[in-house]
Amino acid sequence: MAKNNLKDIPKKGTLEIKVDKAVVKHLSIGLYRNYALAIKELISNAYDAGATEVKVKLDLKRKRIVIRDNGRGMDYYDLDNEYLNIGLHKEPSRKPDELGRMRVGTFGIGFLAPLPYCKRMVVITKKRRSDEVFQATIKATNFFSKGNWDIKDEKVEYEIMKS
Repeated sequence: MAKNNLKDIPKKGTLEIKVDKAVVKHLSIGLYRNYALAIKELISNAYDAGATEVKVKLDLKRKRIVIRDNGRGMDYYDLDNEYLNIGLHKEPSRKPDELGRMRVGTFGIGFLAPLPYCKRMVVITKKRRSDEVFQATIKATNFFSKGNWDIKDEKVEYEIMKS
């Protein structure tokens, strides 16, 4: 179809919403200008997930940081529909959770925080009272290094294992 030939455009149909790579870069690097802020965001995510304990381990030999918490955890549907849904807005808490806390996050951009500071991010999670462990690998370098790149083409590899 010719770019400017409006008569060939169907009278009804669907259009695709596009997210520019620059927006992803702005939401991660722009909001989390240093690594400490990115780690703080991950700890805030654990807080929102009902964690009462968060451990941060710096492994200089392997050049990685491991963050463990005892929050509610996530399953496939939580990761697919919420965690990996950039910009998913949640209304601010109107009432405290089971621990008496109000939710901190509302904008759905927390998972972007560490991406400028790592090559890949591995999320290993298990929903409370489940025997399935979910592991997802996010190739962080793809968010910043690909030239003509569309975020909707990005795939997150995952594996579900028994605990």
